Amino acid sequence: AQIAASGGNGAVVLTAGDSVIQNANVSAQGAGRVDVTATAGSITMAGGATTTTQNADVTYAAANSIAVGAISTNTPGGNVRLTAQSGAVTDANVGALNITTNMLTASAATGIGAVADALDTTVTTLAASTSGTGPIAVNETNGVTLINVIAANGPIAVTAGGTINAHKVVSSTDA
Repeated sequence: AQIAASGGNGAVVLTAGDSVIQNANVSAQGAGRVDVTATAGSITMAGGATTTTQNADVTYAAANSIAVGAISTNTPGGNVRLTAQSGAVTDANVGALNITTNMLTASAATGIGAVADALDTTVTTLAASTSGTGPIAVNETNGVTLINVIAANGPIAVTAGGTINAHKVVSSTDA
């Protein structure tokens, strides 16, 4: 089933004691945000699943990993935050856009995207960090500003269709 909230605030907040498996679309209308939390597990979006807001923020937080289908905040107003505490943020819809937003902030233990299958984005600003071994791999359709892109132990690979403005991009060790 699809999950939608409309009118007024229109917020959607999903919290699971374990994992969240998103096989359907989630959308919030008005000024509504979307918050999805997997307290002890992972968040897995099906390849065709979407999450959308109308210029509001989207936050996905998982104790383990996050597999991203498509998330859009209908920029310029919203931002996306992805946090995978002990795992990775990966691409669940190979070759299609994963994130469309103003600013993407992603943090993971074991990688953001993969060298062979980067996250596909249309964002203005990217902040990304890994705390363990793993890459930061992003394919941006336009230009992008990189702020605090820090890989603890892995390569950073950002490909953009326009200008890359880099501010503090660090790969401490290339695994």
